[in-house]
Amino acid sequence: MSYFNEKIRSFSNDYGHLTGTLVSLVDNKIREGNVFEALGNALRIKTSIEGMLAAIESVKKHCEIIDDALGSDYYQRVDSLRNILRNKALSTVDLLIKNIPRKSFDVCSTLIKELAQDLATCAEDTIELVDLKEKLDRQKLPIEYLEFFEKGEMRFVGRIFLSYCMREENEKLISTLVSPFLEDLGFQPIYAGKDFPPNRPPGQNVEESIRKCGTLIAYLTKDQDIYPSPNVIHEIGVASDKALIIFAEKGTNVPSNLTTLGTYYSFERQNSGDMLLKLLHGLRLLKIYDGPKNVF
Repeated sequence: MSYFNEKIRSFSNDYGHLTGTLVSLVDNKIREGNVFEALGNALRIKTSIEGMLAAIESVKKHCEIIDDALGSDYYQRVDSLRNILRNKALSTVDLLIKNIPRKSFDVCSTLIKELAQDLATCAEDTIELVDLKEKLDRQKLPIEYLEFFEKGEMRFVGRIFLSYCMREENEKLISTLVSPFLEDLGFQPIYAGKDFPPNRPPGQNVEESIRKCGTLIAYLTKDQDIYPSPNVIHEIGVASDKALIIFAEKGTNVPSNLTTLGTYYSFERQNSGDMLLKLLHGLRLLKIYDGPKNVF
């Protein structure tokens, strides 16, 4: 079973148990005046809702991709479910748990009815979400997302964004050395000189491209006297949630805060072999590459 289907099944099971059993049990025990069992079942309701919320957080990422690829509105539906469960149902359960030990049975009866109503409002969107795993034609999704749906891998490990200043000597470094090296290791390098349409400014493509990559490799080079290009510094910031490898050309004035981000190395253009060894070391250190040791 894929990660995507597993999360939806987990959500569906919790929702069914919650609406079909637990709410009724709490209601019955409140009517009987059985504080101990009513409280125990109320705590189980809270655990079920928390489990549903955890599943929703995982499914939301999938739905964002589905909507982007298919033009659907599943993300909005799932977000609506989350808001009802987190902001209404969970707060109602917390009040219920506080009032049951006080034997405030009239208050508790009102709260359990409110909870049942909140859960009923989730029914249509819940059915749509559960049916999604059957309706979804994965062949319509971009190829880079398929492993993500199967394994829940959020980082798009195989895609690496290369950040650099688009000067001729930097373009040569990326296109003739770094990119072919990464391709030989089995990665898909993404960079402006190759992947961005020539009729659009690179900045319009950067954030979307970085979002669809698992790793960013940045080259801080002496592009403005001894200072790195602002676009590279910006792209490092955009990739704050990605695996990050930074290369600083010797003699470049690098802001101190950048040296503590990700895996940091210095390099010299005339010693490209050493730079590639450091790149391989960084990929291994971040557990992005675990291929054969004798790649040279």
